[in-house]
This record gives sequence, structure tokens and C-alpha cells, in this order.
Amino acid sequence: MGERYTPSDPPRTASAIYPREVCGAEKGVMPLSGVASRRLEGASGLRVRPALRSDIAAIEALERASFSDPWSASSFRSSLDRPEVHMTVAEWRGEGQESGVVGYMVAWFIGHEGEIANIAVSSGWQRRGVGAALLDEVLATGRAAGVDAIYLEVRASNAAAQALYAGRGFLAVGMRQRYYSDPPEDALVLKWEGDLSPADSGA
Repeated sequence: MGERYTPSDPPRTASAIYPREVCGAEKGVMPLSGVASRRLEGASGLRVRPALRSDIAAIEALERASFSDPWSASSFRSSLDRPEVHMTVAEWRGEGQESGVVGYMVAWFIGHEGEIANIAVSSGWQRRGVGAALLDEVLATGRAAGVDAIYLEVRASNAAAQALYAGRGFLAVGMRQRYYSDPPEDALVLKWEGDLSPADSGA
């Protein structure tokens, strides 16, 4: 769902279509104050909060279960130390299911643009609003920080994800041919400009 590159490399925002000059920890990096924990509507034991070092093992396990080319634990760990990285987790603390991290998101905010680089949700929690909550949180953070645009990639065949993104105001702005592997597939490049909220879209 997100772009697959090593987090230790300079962040990019749809560089093949929209070339960027700013990268890494240059002066264009937008400082972020972090996010407060946010409970998910309709699930009192589920919340979105900033990722911690103590979450890395759970994030890596979820990463390996979700992707054929997973990031390493050290990559996630180093990302937490970078001011331009915005990393959150969805955490379950309640009855009926094992407590712990059930989803996570990694995004970059550089200058007035951002990119959703990675998002994953545990198989047992898919189609229960976890991915939507992670997405809504990063969009709200971007809007509050004055970000003008956020980019992401999605498989061309992933209609469900595309519908979620469209409901949040993302528009297709390009395509990367054979971007994904296992199986090979094109990626749509989507762009959000902060002009449509979930409430506006009826999602």
C-alpha cells in the first residue's frame, strides 16, 4: 500500500513524477510536535498514538507478515529519531482479543509536502476501521502542520484501498509501471491537497 524503500534513505515524495530538491534533514524539514493518543470511534479499547521504541518488535512482526520486502527493525528504529518522520500505531487494549499493536503508519513531512510511505493492519483487524483511523490521523496532522499535499502509492487493482483514499480526497495524478513485485503490478500515485475531509466526503 505504501512506498517500499529503506527508511534510512532520504524521503521522497512521488519523485518520479514530481521531482523534489529538498530531502533528509535539510532546512525544509517541518518540525512536528507529535500526536496525542486518539481513541477510535466505536471501539473503546482501540486508539491511535505515536509509535514508541517499545513498539518496534510488534511493528516489525506486522511488517513481515504484510510485505514481501519488509523493512528491518533497525530501519524503523532509526526512523523514530528523524524529525521529518511521523510514525503512529493503532493499539488495542481491551477484552476479547489479545492486547497490542494491530496497525501502524509511517509518513514523511518535508517542507509543505508529505508522503505516506507505509501502512499495515493486522489480518484480524482488517475491514474494521483501523486503516481509516490511521489515515485520518495523519491527514489531520498534516492539515494542522500546514502541509499542502500528501502523496501515496497504491496497487492499481486494490479497489477497496482506492475507495478509502478517494473518500478522503485523494486524486490520481500518475502511475508507476510495474512498481510492485510479488506479484508485479503498476502503482497509482495519489495526491491529497487537504481540501476534502471524511465528513465532507460522507465516508
